[in-house]
Amino acid sequence: MTFNPPKMTERYKEYLYGRYNVLAHIRSQDFDYDPLKLEQLLSEKKKESFDSDDRVIIEHMDTDYYHPELKHGIFLRNMLNAFYKIDIPTFVLLLFTNHFGIKDEIDDILIDSNDEPTVIETFIYKPHILERYDDYPLQPERITMPAVCMMAGTPRSHRHALYDHMVKNHLTDLIAVSKGARR
Repeated sequence: MTFNPPKMTERYKEYLYGRYNVLAHIRSQDFDYDPLKLEQLLSEKKKESFDSDDRVIIEHMDTDYYHPELKHGIFLRNMLNAFYKIDIPTFVLLLFTNHFGIKDEIDDILIDSNDEPTVIETFIYKPHILERYDDYPLQPERITMPAVCMMAGTPRSHRHALYDHMVKNHLTDLIAVSKGARR
């Protein structure tokens, strides 16, 4: 069962569908505001026992929400809690994500370390593959100062780490930095 067409590339999809018995293939955006919908879907997929190749694929592409007091994303927490509530082993979960390092968050929530989900961290996703590319003529001679834009408004630990590194090493006098306020 698939809700909305997945954004996973066909090559990934062919590989995963050939390797695993896919019980459901869904995107986290379909459930991020309504975890009960995920529980409903998982209830429909509940079996007496699961084979080692059974998987529920969840595409988790930059869609989580964070609270400063939590070590993990709220969607991730709700998703794993839904698996626990429905009593589906978490090894059935295959998390396809562009969130590198999410395994640490999962380990923080996971009840049984022997029941780990499969995690595929990737940046290869359909929106990243274009039909055509426009050549953009660069004019490096016009660059007067190197700069870094950290896409303000979306707090991410790697952006803060880079910024902190630049400040600590007095690089902000040499490199212009665009950074939003920490929330």
